Amino acid sequence: GVNLDKFTLKTSQTDGFQIGMSLGDMWWYKNHMGGLDIFTQLARTDQRWRLHIRGNHEGGDYNPLMYQYYLKSRGIEDKVNLYPWTDDMNGWYERIDYLLHPGMKEAFCYEVGEAMAKGIKPIVNDFFGSEAILPEWAKYQTHDQAIAMFGIRKSPESYRNWIQEHYSLAIIL
Repeated sequence: GVNLDKFTLKTSQTDGFQIGMSLGDMWWYKNHMGGLDIFTQLARTDQRWRLHIRGNHEGGDYNPLMYQYYLKSRGIEDKVNLYPWTDDMNGWYERIDYLLHPGMKEAFCYEVGEAMAKGIKPIVNDFFGSEAILPEWAKYQTHDQAIAMFGIRKSPESYRNWIQEHYSLAIIL
């Protein structure tokens, strides 16, 4: 379960255009390239959007080169920040307004739960099994649907309350 004592509602204010993707290792199932496609479309509609990715490239030399080429060729290299592993995810979430989770294979994703506990809106790919663990309002099936979900937010407390009612540490234990 999500430790609500550790992941409290956000206290820092942002401009409302900060997106996070927390991927761990950036491998195929995490679908980070799909997330970058969604972000690219958003950034082309409004230059204020920024993407914060917490993750590491898969092994080998090709993946970092592919990633850098993608950013440069789409003109978004100054809008995307890649962060290494951190033990302070609570602090990392403070910089974002939305958590984009484009993964294609998951169980319950703690990053989604932790972000919701912070009052951050999740935008999650409708992966196999998601109907059993996530609310419909948090999921998308196409990039266009994901893009339409940005800019529309409920109160921070509503995201936190959903996690508290379904996946808090107190309920799971």
